[in-house]
Amino acid sequence: MPDSKWLKLTGWTCLVTTLICVSVSAQSPDTKETPKAPPAKPDSKSAPDAKPSTSNPSAPAATKPGTAEAKKPADAAKADVPATFKPPEVNLAESYRDPRVDDAMNADLIKELPTPKPVFSQNEEKQVIAIAGGRGDLVTRSINRFVEAKAADLTNKKAIETLISGEGTVNTLVRPIETATKQLIRASRDSNAAANSPFMSAYVATLIRVLQPQLKAHLVTRVQVAQVFAATGSVDVIPILVSIIGDETQPWQVKLIALEGINNVIQGGKRSLGFSQRTQLTVAVQNMLREEKNPPWFLESLASKLIGNLRIVSELVSERKVEPAETLLGFLIDPAEHAEVRFEAARGLGLLDIPNQFRPFNYLLVATSVADAVAQTGTQVAAMTPTDSSRAQQLVAIMADKVSPSFLGIQGILDSGILRQAEVGKAEAETRKAIDTLFAKIKDVVNTASNFTRARGELVQARRTDLQSQVVELKKLVDKYQPKDRTLVKGGKAFEIKGAAAPAQVAQGSSSL
Repeated sequence: MPDSKWLKLTGWTCLVTTLICVSVSAQSPDTKETPKAPPAKPDSKSAPDAKPSTSNPSAPAATKPGTAEAKKPADAAKADVPATFKPPEVNLAESYRDPRVDDAMNADLIKELPTPKPVFSQNEEKQVIAIAGGRGDLVTRSINRFVEAKAADLTNKKAIETLISGEGTVNTLVRPIETATKQLIRASRDSNAAANSPFMSAYVATLIRVLQPQLKAHLVTRVQVAQVFAATGSVDVIPILVSIIGDETQPWQVKLIALEGINNVIQGGKRSLGFSQRTQLTVAVQNMLREEKNPPWFLESLASKLIGNLRIVSELVSERKVEPAETLLGFLIDPAEHAEVRFEAARGLGLLDIPNQFRPFNYLLVATSVADAVAQTGTQVAAMTPTDSSRAQQLVAIMADKVSPSFLGIQGILDSGILRQAEVGKAEAETRKAIDTLFAKIKDVVNTASNFTRARGELVQARRTDLQSQVVELKKLVDKYQPKDRTLVKGGKAFEIKGAAAPAQVAQGSSSL
């Protein structure tokens, strides 16, 4: 059954972020939707055991320059804090404008589809939803009429014009678009919940026939249609989703939905797909990243997640290249990347399946790179002032959520996690011991960072001192175990050690990470 989490992404959420630009803005400290850092735990229990959500994090609450806290670093850590990494200044907002949106918003692209005759009734719609849930006999004609009726709503010119005029969802004229999207997704959801394969097969075939051409329609319509295809979880829509991410004319938001749709189809990596099919999907994601000029971080983050879930380490085994793994490592070691990208890449590297022909694999390079990212992010967290919804809490939550599967893997995904990979790959005992040591100290840093983000009043400076000390210890281990071989496999791309300061890490507004 498809992952239901992605379904929380509604048509209106996508639409608001897509119509003109993608904007990432600061939220107030009392924002309720902010994911919290993992609860403070005794040192004997690791923070990565917690499972915080890292979706929709809000902006950071940075320590203001010139305040007492900003001027008084911990004495215990002051002398050893790496000089190459300085706490970044924090920008409270960043905006992204996709130039392709302008073309996709052209009013000439609005082409109304006819409503079925006779008029599709509410009783008939209820019948289709019941059939989807396994309550009733399959009636292909009703399915066809259901999809055609909703397609007419999605292309309703007056509704689209009202929506883009600025009146938005407060106007009843736009409700048919919202209702159509919800009902089309509901049919997929109910069918999958009931394991109703006959319905889903007929339903998806009708969706493809009626809605696929609308992926070239007005942006309002194509966003909704992309979500409908993504919600099916059917392997039959894979070619459509792949065509979206490979289409240079599609805006970022439509590609984001397609990436989520592919992840929905593969059920987060737990669905059994053939090696060839997983390789083709990996190549498609890689090609998207290559062809996008300066892709936004939220696209990189979701692409990294999907590469990890697909578990393919090489696009072409015969060439003995590991470009998907190198893509992820490039994201991970880059301090200029957002934490959402770096730690999604860390998770992905831990999930990749490393076959015999790519061994020995440089597991230690991966482990030290993850540890270095944690150390840099810990330094950034220590420079902030913790509040109930601060960016500091979100950075800790991201680390806890992604570092655990990176090292420990995910239940149900065979031989996943750096620790297991190193064991199966027969890494040297010294290497495996180093990876264990790094992971133990990473957990200390995440736990200490969690304690810091929950500190208030006089405890803030003491907890900051603790965190800075743990970061220093982790950095020393990274320096100690940093491998001289900077390639993942023999003859592969060499990666330089990067130590520049990370930029402001701000909140995102859309992808469910």
